[in-house]
Amino acid sequence: RPDSLPGRVVALAADYETDQLLVNGAQTIPLPHTLSLEAISASLPAELGGDGEHILFYPDGSSSGGILRLVATNGPREIAVNWFTGDIALDPAR
Repeated sequence: RPDSLPGRVVALAADYETDQLLVNGAQTIPLPHTLSLEAISASLPAELGGDGEHILFYPDGSSSGGILRLVATNGPREIAVNWFTGDIALDPAR
């Protein structure tokens, strides 16, 4: 969970061309060469401010929820973000 901006909403998005994660559209987090981004899907519906492409982390520790799908040399993986707690879980992709 991004904790670098306490007291503010943090938006996590993906740049699929460069296989980097974007924090608030500016800070980049490059992935190791053994990983590539396949998809990011946020759970927050559009009527509540979601766009399906950003996972939002709120100051109270909750999040919009969502799934980040990565492809590794040993197969696809999903990082699930719990909307209520902001906790993450790593699972093999379904």
